[in-house]
Amino acid sequence: MIPGLYYFFECPHCGYQLKKGSFASANTFGAKLYSDLKRLAPDCTEYPIISRCKNCYQIFWLMDSNLITESDDDDLWLIKNKKKVEDAEFLDVYDYFEALEMKLSNNIEDEVYLRNNILWCFNDRIRDAEVYSDSKADMIIWRQNLNRLIEILDYTNIDQRILMAELYRNLGNFEKCIALIESIEPEDYAWLKEKYINECSKKNKMVFLLY
Repeated sequence: MIPGLYYFFECPHCGYQLKKGSFASANTFGAKLYSDLKRLAPDCTEYPIISRCKNCYQIFWLMDSNLITESDDDDLWLIKNKKKVEDAEFLDVYDYFEALEMKLSNNIEDEVYLRNNILWCFNDRIRDAEVYSDSKADMIIWRQNLNRLIEILDYTNIDQRILMAELYRNLGNFEKCIALIESIEPEDYAWLKEKYINECSKKNKMVFLLY
């Protein structure tokens, strides 16, 4: 990966500053793709587009309207007290729910992004060789998130249709998953369809590795 510019943002609530990096170029060699369509590539660092302020603890989008400056200097000092600007960090699963409760999703695309990251956070427990929390409260919000995500995904978008099928599989509706997967016509997806159908035949509801 070739690093790109660093972007410096100001919290709209208190003026505190955070920064995030970028990459000028990267490759996906050695990447892993999971059934929830999360890709993990060792040479392709991801950066957040929404984060929590480390001063007032409010959640805000890292967007153009909050952008102060950009620089190739990671050590740029901007804050009035000359403190080095801290990195913006990814939210955790409960932070994403908080963002939804705060109505920070301004459109369907924002809501899909937040709910998709909730899905990934839960599935990361399996990717990290853990298990889903047996907390009843967690299982309730996990299921509610899946059902809402199914409602707002775009069936006409193939990637979103695949994700929709995955969500039905997670919920144990294997017939619906297979029906959605089989409705994908391009031959390029034949290998992928076989993998989902195979997991459905095993009644597996957990996230699995595609490659």
